Amino acid sequence: MFDLTTLAVVSGLTGSLNPMGAYATYLAGFLLIFIIIGVALYIYSALAWYTIAKKLGYQNAWLAWIPIANYFLLPILAKKDWKWGLIMIIPIIGSFLVIIPIIGMIIYVLAALFVAIMSIVWLWQIYKLRNYPGWLSLLPILGIIPILGILALIAHFIVIGMVAWKDRMPRM
Repeated sequence: MFDLTTLAVVSGLTGSLNPMGAYATYLAGFLLIFIIIGVALYIYSALAWYTIAKKLGYQNAWLAWIPIANYFLLPILAKKDWKWGLIMIIPIIGSFLVIIPIIGMIIYVLAALFVAIMSIVWLWQIYKLRNYPGWLSLLPILGIIPILGILALIAHFIVIGMVAWKDRMPRM
């Protein structure tokens, strides 16, 4: 005959009588998939930016591999002072200001908008230095359109790869 101990053992081993265990398993699976995709995208973008930095003659191209330090690579490659990379950190700091009801959110949004604009300006310059049209730096803006968001992200990664690994001859 079954008692509570047997029922607990069976439900723990099979998971069929424990729906929360099944949900936790699915959640862990999705989390693992997102971590793997995130690591793969980080390696891809670091390798691409490392290659771009090397092709533009920057000696410290290894900065592309270091989190936070890679923020300074964009302005440097765009021929700007490295200190401009500090603005890339402002939204990270600003995210802590969100606890202040309205002002914190306004500061965060303005900082993120400023970083987005400066990133586009820097990408435009880098693409021009690699003989690509600068307007390709505008592709991430399409991310604000809900359905096009993922396609804009994919297009951005493709463009970065092209800029890194496909040399273009300058137009005459």
